[in-house]
Amino acid sequence: MGQWQGVVYFSRLEGHMFTLESTQDLLYLVLSIAVIWVSAMVAWLLFETAVLLRNVNRIVRNIRMKMIAIEQAVEGMKGKLAASAGYIALLAKGLGAVKNMMQDDDDEDRPRRRRK
Repeated sequence: MGQWQGVVYFSRLEGHMFTLESTQDLLYLVLSIAVIWVSAMVAWLLFETAVLLRNVNRIVRNIRMKMIAIEQAVEGMKGKLAASAGYIALLAKGLGAVKNMMQDDDDEDRPRRRRK
């Protein structure tokens, strides 16, 4: 087959002409446009990846902070429960002693029945 028969002129700037004299020139033009388009898409993809990673980093940081807050709350409750556990045992013993004293007082106040 022969060369492409037509000549196409593209005017980029005044006084400068870009001519397409063969199919190879057209191929180079299309390839250059494709390279620019692919470069733009790769740049956009990198930007979106960076934004996604930044958001993931923020989410992980928030989760860590909430986990630390939960851990501190659990440790605080653990300390309070440990401190109050000693008081609860002492309180239970005291209430048991008061109950025994009340029963002893009730037994003394009741009139005793005589058996026949």
